[in-house]
Amino acid sequence: MKKRILGLVLGCVLCFGVPAAFAAPAIDRNPQLASNYTELSGLLVWDGYSFRPAEAILAEEEAMRKFIESQPPVVFEKKSGYYLEGEREVFEAWFKNGKYLGTFTDEDDTLFMLATLKKEPLPPRVSEGWVSLGLLFDSRYDIVYDGDSIVVKTSPTFTKQEELLRLSIPKGWKDQKSGDAIVDDLRLKKYNSVTYFNVEDLIKTGILQ
Repeated sequence: MKKRILGLVLGCVLCFGVPAAFAAPAIDRNPQLASNYTELSGLLVWDGYSFRPAEAILAEEEAMRKFIESQPPVVFEKKSGYYLEGEREVFEAWFKNGKYLGTFTDEDDTLFMLATLKKEPLPPRVSEGWVSLGLLFDSRYDIVYDGDSIVVKTSPTFTKQEELLRLSIPKGWKDQKSGDAIVDDLRLKKYNSVTYFNVEDLIKTGILQ
C-alpha cells in the first residue's frame, strides 16, 4: 500500500508540481513530517525552479540553519563622528549614556537655512565641526540656562524631570548675541543668541561618545 501511495504522489508531483512552500518544510517547522523523509528517498520535489530530491532540499535547509546559528551577533559601534551617507557627509552623534541622538548636516540647522535664504553671514556649521545643543537634543528634551550653566533635561512632560547634562558658560554669556569662549576644554561660539559647541571637544571630553 505504501509503495502505491508514494507512486501516486510521485506521479502527481511530476505532472502538476508542488509549490515550494509545501514541498519541503524544514525540520524545525515540521519535525513529524521531516521524520518521514527517510521513507521518501528518491522522491522528486519542485523547489520553485526545478525538480530535486527531497532529501537534498532538506539537507540544504539544515546546513543553512547551522550556518546562521554559528554566526556571531551583529554589534553596532556607538561612536560619534563624520560619515558618508550616499554622496554627502553627515555627523552622527551618540550621547555619553549610549543614546543615539541622530545624524546631522548643515541643512538641519534652522539658523543656517534662514541665513542662507536671507543671504546673511552663516552660523557655525556642522560641516565645519560645530553644533548647537538645540540641534543635538530635539523637542523631547528641555534646554535651559541655570546661572552660569546650560542644562539639558528630560522633557517637562515627564512626571520627574532628570538632568542629563550641565555645561559651564562664561559670566554674562546668556545675554550675549555673539562671541567666542573656551570653558572646561570646550570651545564655544555664539551666533544670534544661540550657543554652538565644537564637535571635537564634545567627543574629547566624553559628552559625546
